[in-house]
Amino acid sequence: MPGNERIEVIADIIEPLKDHSYRVELRNGHRVVAGLTKEMRLNFIPVLPGNKVVVEFSPYDLSRGRILRLSENVTKKEL
Repeated sequence: MPGNERIEVIADIIEPLKDHSYRVELRNGHRVVAGLTKEMRLNFIPVLPGNKVVVEFSPYDLSRGRILRLSENVTKKEL
């Protein structure tokens, strides 16, 4: 049984949706819905349209993601 095989990509916030969800655009042009992690919700980290974020996907469902953190200075080494 495989472990936590997650896919992390950088995306741009396009628009806020209800219930802490956002429409994000990936670097390849695809638009998906992503929700905030519990840590970001509890610490009131502001996410605004135009921000770059790191989004995590499950290999089983690539249509919904989870916003892990804001990415101010993300390097290729980090992902």
